[in-house]
Amino acid sequence: VAVPFLGVFISWAITGPMQLGFHAFFQGLIRRERVEVGTLFKGFERWGQGLGLFFVTTIIIVCATLAAAIPGGVMLGFVLSESGRPEESPLFIVALFAMMLPAVIVGNYMWLRYAMVYFIANDHPSLGVLDVIKQSVERMRGHKWRLFVLSLTFIGWHILGLLALGF
Repeated sequence: VAVPFLGVFISWAITGPMQLGFHAFFQGLIRRERVEVGTLFKGFERWGQGLGLFFVTTIIIVCATLAAAIPGGVMLGFVLSESGRPEESPLFIVALFAMMLPAVIVGNYMWLRYAMVYFIANDHPSLGVLDVIKQSVERMRGHKWRLFVLSLTFIGWHILGLLALGF
């Protein structure tokens, strides 16, 4: 019973530092610096900062996404309570889209705002978590659309990866 519960906390505890190391590795490659496999684990030297960045950005993104889904969720709740068979009601599909579409848009927008946190944290290791987040928001101002379009170019690779997994 405790293993799945403990696994969630362990994954949260290592994801942020691993992201710091992952980004440090690829920043070093791009800058033609000497990098080793051990660079991937350098984020654990700043475990608190990595954990803080992951925790704060994740909480902000999740809360904003859920807040965007509330109006559609209320509509969905109304449709479910009023109809004996909600799947037959055309409002059911409308309510689902009214809940999901704003949540996806807001979630992606927030992810784009905080896309640079690990890069900034590696370049300025002495900055605090909130300062790094503020700098990411400032640096992404006017560049979110470009990053969004760039991320769309990788959809084919994601589909190919899913096919390789048998989906």
